[in-house]
Amino acid sequence: MVKPILRDIRTVVGVTGVALLRKRDGLTEDIFPAAFTQQHAGELYHILANVYRHLRGFSRLVLTFDRVTVFLYNQPEYLLLATTLPDLDRRTFEIVINSKFGALTRVLDAVPLKGKPAEPAHRGSTKEASSVEAILMTLNRLADKLTTECGRTKVSHCWREARRAAGVTFPVLSLFTVDANGHWEVRKGQQAQSVSEAGQALADVVERFLDQLGPLQPRGIEILGALVANDADRLEQTGFVHFLKSIRQLHTPAPRT
Repeated sequence: MVKPILRDIRTVVGVTGVALLRKRDGLTEDIFPAAFTQQHAGELYHILANVYRHLRGFSRLVLTFDRVTVFLYNQPEYLLLATTLPDLDRRTFEIVINSKFGALTRVLDAVPLKGKPAEPAHRGSTKEASSVEAILMTLNRLADKLTTECGRTKVSHCWREARRAAGVTFPVLSLFTVDANGHWEVRKGQQAQSVSEAGQALADVVERFLDQLGPLQPRGIEILGALVANDADRLEQTGFVHFLKSIRQLHTPAPRT
């Protein structure tokens, strides 16, 4: 089911190969020229895994060599790679790539994990609940640490304002509440329908929350970075870290003056 989507990308003028690596279980799919052997593919996926392990915060990398350019995209559920020649139709390529991210996620969600029998998709499964719970735990720890510096009332107010503003774009936030202590929880009887959607929505809330901290914003980013690093494996699966711009800024060198 993944192959047809990769084939659409491969048909763009100048694209020579496309490969996908699912993060959860190492599932791979690729379309390369016949000269690209299984050994080559194995080496490529090994390189992909190492790049991801050392540069988790990136969303896109472009590597330019003498005769080939490599585009690497880091999505919440998978890594997508495309090799291209100098005659690449860059504009068409970007349009096609951007249009395929959502479709790939939906298809991969329906593909069972490697080594496990196929299971029907259930809304609000234990896995989804656990993943969302990991995000909320991080938000609540952030709230607790900031409460000692600016008070419970301010933290709670900033969370609620951020949730209200982000809720215009992300209706999934209506499933969550913030109590007087600035702690997040899922409303009784509700379940997040999409882990990736909740991850993106809550990341957007965090960015708005940090903006509202004013002078405490750098401190908030520092605390968040430490919390995310401590639970990176679970949080990566939700897409939450992928959308945290403030975390990426922690690892971006300041421009030279």
